[in-house]
Amino acid sequence: MFATYWLARLVLPELGALAAFVAVAEEESFAGGARRLGLSAPAVTRAIAALEQRLGVKLLTRTTRFVRATDAGLRYLENARRIIAELNERFGLNLGPEH
Repeated sequence: MFATYWLARLVLPELGALAAFVAVAEEESFAGGARRLGLSAPAVTRAIAALEQRLGVKLLTRTTRFVRATDAGLRYLENARRIIAELNERFGLNLGPEH
């Protein structure tokens, strides 16, 4: 039980943030990414802001008109898509709708 608790505390929030980043980057919109995941836009915004802070890099460029992945964000997006696809396949997870 202890190991399961720490797995959930350490790994699952990161996977949720990863899925949120992929959805927002692909939709080029926080609202669109949130809709795709069935979450609120503020929750997705907070998850991505926390992810960027942990990584120490901006993954998205935000303006009032658009959201786009930065160069670092594009590299991260490629790896994030691969990780999510592999976890979904190997463990039967659904870390966000397939696009």
